[in-house]
Amino acid sequence: ASMPVPTTWSFDQIEEAGQRFASTLAKGHAEKCKWREGICSESISEFPATQSALLTTKFKERCDALRRLPRLPEVD
Repeated sequence: ASMPVPTTWSFDQIEEAGQRFASTLAKGHAEKCKWREGICSESISEFPATQSALLTTKFKERCDALRRLPRLPEVD
C-alpha cells in the first residue's frame, strides 16, 4: 500500500496522516487475522532481502579480496 501526500504538507501533517494510514491498515483486517496489529520487521523493506549477518560476511570477503590486490583499481 502507498500513501502519496501533497508536497505542500508540513512534516507534522505527513506524520499525522501516516499514523492514521497505519491505524487503518491494522484495523482493516478481521479481528482474528494475524496481520491485525502485527508489525512487520523493518528488514522486510531491505532489497535484496538478506540477513545483516550475511551482508557483513560478504562485505568482509570483498574487503579481504581488495586487500590482496597489489594495488586498488582506478575508479572514474
